[in-house]
This record gives sequence, structure tokens and C-alpha cells, in this order.
Amino acid sequence: MLRGSITIIFNGRMIMKHLMQKTAQKTYSERIMKNVRQNLGLEEDDTSRDDYIMSLPPEDVFDRYCTWEGLLGYGYTLWHVVEELKNHK
Repeated sequence: MLRGSITIIFNGRMIMKHLMQKTAQKTYSERIMKNVRQNLGLEEDDTSRDDYIMSLPPEDVFDRYCTWEGLLGYGYTLWHVVEELKNHK
């Protein structure tokens, strides 16, 4: 269980890093965009809602990413845990 938890947190941190860098980019990585598009009921290559995706707060995008990956109801919790770990000195 602990090993799986560490994997989830590590992967969460990697996704969060991509999400936090969005201000320097016009869009998230293709992996994130494909995932969130599908979460919205679109085909993974349907860019018609990309502006909407980019307007979402990063924690909402992360929650949608987690939900699509099967972590139902854990997106916001994981976001806050990773933030807390990241800010721990």
C-alpha cells in the first residue's frame, strides 16, 4: 500500500509540475490535454474545448486528470497533499 501511495504522490507531483507551468505555455502537455478532453466527453484529439480547459484552475484540471485515471474523488485531496509536501521545509 505504501509503495502505491508513493507512486500516486510522485505521479501527482509530476502532473502538478506540468499544471503549474501552464502560465509559461499556451497549453498543457499533450498527455494532460488528451486526458482532460476525454474526461469532458471529447475525443482525445478534439481541440474544440481547449480554451475552456486552459481557463480552468490547475487544481480542477488535476482533479479531472485523476478522475479519468480512475482516482475518483481524490484529485483535490492529492493536490493539497502534494502542495503541503512541496511546501514542507
